[in-house]
Amino acid sequence: MSNADSPGESSDHLHELLAIGQAPEIRKLALKWAKGDADLAEDALQEAHYKIATRKHPEPVEKPRAYFLRVLQNEIIGQYALRRGVPLDR
Repeated sequence: MSNADSPGESSDHLHELLAIGQAPEIRKLALKWAKGDADLAEDALQEAHYKIATRKHPEPVEKPRAYFLRVLQNEIIGQYALRRGVPLDR
């Protein structure tokens, strides 16, 4: 097993990914993307954290911030669709 495959490395990477969502600028961006809806932004942030923490294959990603933002953006889009009753193909 290489150093990059060690459990500690994977755990550190997961912590890094999850910490990104706690940054004030990410929270502000979530609120902006949610068009000022604080509940939607908070729900999307929590769901993004959950989805990242429970990934089936938690291998390191090349650009953690971009990855977190993509998950968050997709979650906000999904939350909007759910609130409007629009079915999404997932």
